[in-house]
Amino acid sequence: YFKSLLSQEIAFFDSINPNELSTKIAEECFNIQGGIGEKVSTFLYSLSMFVSGFIIGYIKGWQLALILTGFMPFLSLTGSIFVYSIQKATTINNIAYGKAGAISEEVLNAIRTVTSLGGQVKEKERYKLALDENRRAITKFGVYSGVAMGSVFLSMFGMYALGFYIGSIFISNKTINPVTDEAYTGGDVLTVFFSIVMAGFTFAQAAPAIKSFAIAKSAGAKAFKIIDRKTQINIDDERGQKLARIEGNIEFRNVTFAYPLKPERTILNGVNFKIRK
Repeated sequence: YFKSLLSQEIAFFDSINPNELSTKIAEECFNIQGGIGEKVSTFLYSLSMFVSGFIIGYIKGWQLALILTGFMPFLSLTGSIFVYSIQKATTINNIAYGKAGAISEEVLNAIRTVTSLGGQVKEKERYKLALDENRRAITKFGVYSGVAMGSVFLSMFGMYALGFYIGSIFISNKTINPVTDEAYTGGDVLTVFFSIVMAGFTFAQAAPAIKSFAIAKSAGAKAFKIIDRKTQINIDDERGQKLARIEGNIEFRNVTFAYPLKPERTILNGVNFKIRK
């Protein structure tokens, strides 16, 4: 990523705020590292617990396990909303802090000038305004994620209530467990219940890992966009005309130039001059 940035032509850096570049690189690399680090092992642990919990639950008593599984669609939906809300809030937050970080870096680099001209209050307001622009959006997605997380715990505690209630009915009515061909016992109910509940809990534990994967995917896409970009001026390219002899004279003939981002604004128009050796 860094190597590709160093190889880009000057015109590329006109398209970005150079003061945002260091903050942008740091955040994207940190997010990528978060998605390929310990969150991978956490996700694999949660996934294995999720699968094994269902297998054990259905082997020990599929009737009770099937009833408890009814909470899973609601749990999956609320978990997905939570991950989506966190991802959106993080993206908006990174954009806001990228702009604010550019302002702070710009001011700190010119701190003598800012102080001598009494611009501290003005620059502080610029920094505050850059963060306030996205406050409502971040607050909205924060509320969504909070409601979604509350719904996740609601479904889990609902599983507790329903599991023990239905399990007590099975034991009281001496319902036959098709797996053992005997009446449900307290051990059967507890084994099935905690197997399914642990599967549900580990599913919730996987949500932060999935969130990290989503954030890393977004940051990785931005990084790979730079890595895959072909520079228009490649200093390592061996092709091109190689002059056997150079006189040392430079001559401009009707040179016209405009910056790539503002092609309609001509900087040099029909410039002619000579620089002799």
